[in-house]
Amino acid sequence: MKKLFWQRLFTTSIASAALLVAGAIGSQSVAADSAKGVGTVNYVKGYGPAFWKKTASGLVPLGKTLKTGTSWKIFGMEQSGSDYLFDMGGGQMANSRYLDLYNENSQQALNATATIHYTAGYSIAVRATPNGAITNKKLRNATSWRVFNRAVVNGHTWYNLGGKQWFDATYANLTKETSRGAKTYTNGPKLQMPASVTLLPPSKGINTATITSDLELLVNNYRKLKGLKPLTRRADLAKFALRRANDESSAVNAHHGDWSQANHILPNGWPVYADPFFLTTPFSNVAENLAGAYANNSAQIADNMFTSWRQSPGHEKNMRGDFTYEGMGVVPVKSMGSTMYLAIQEFLQK
Repeated sequence: MKKLFWQRLFTTSIASAALLVAGAIGSQSVAADSAKGVGTVNYVKGYGPAFWKKTASGLVPLGKTLKTGTSWKIFGMEQSGSDYLFDMGGGQMANSRYLDLYNENSQQALNATATIHYTAGYSIAVRATPNGAITNKKLRNATSWRVFNRAVVNGHTWYNLGGKQWFDATYANLTKETSRGAKTYTNGPKLQMPASVTLLPPSKGINTATITSDLELLVNNYRKLKGLKPLTRRADLAKFALRRANDESSAVNAHHGDWSQANHILPNGWPVYADPFFLTTPFSNVAENLAGAYANNSAQIADNMFTSWRQSPGHEKNMRGDFTYEGMGVVPVKSMGSTMYLAIQEFLQK
């Protein structure tokens, strides 16, 4: 039986102080090695919480937001009433209610609506506790549910339907939110960096071939860190990945930079594994990772893409999966007035 695992991620992680998205938020220059932790924004899909600036007279809103699902380096924190403020560099602050730390453990009251996104015609499990025993209840794909609490367990998010009914937030998007409370942390919030992986030194200029080779190197270095064999690049798989990347970038460009158009669906509407490539290529297991990022040099773009995959449970699982071969394609994309880069990596086991 052919096992297919498809994971998607678009994130704009950073290496210094702030994300440089035209019209999104400001920038600060802070030494990359001064970061103390990493956090991921959680909010309603397509929106983001306020980003604040610390001044002598107090906090003032910047009139800009942190996009849901993006990851950020954190340079410090301070308590503010029942909340915490995370320093994003240069006195720019984010509220702890909307930023989940790497390896965080917390509980939080939430009045919101979540919509299940899974495989059409299938359902996800409901558990008695976060990651606990599976109950008889299931939540069908594309249905919407009111949620009352959220829990973050070792950095992984769970939503509560009331009582002993929890489901994995990986398979849901918040589509509406009325309110949320302050977080209750287990032993307080702790700033931590992910497991040490040697990132690449800065390079000059941007070249898609360099991004590709750098990102392949980072993935294989990560596998070595985990005691796994490095992946072997296959030319036919790389050619397919480049075609996939061009298809997804065309979809983003055709919708004026809308990254939600980048997914694992072929232009003809079929799922990726229905592509003729897989009909003529023997395999027992395949997976696909997708990422988007930008920076002012190839090495940093590769670092950002790799960091985003490493911080996402599904993508991290693919990177250390039972695969022998890989192929990658990287292409430019016009988005938000800037040139960004989209990468697709295919994993394959015969």
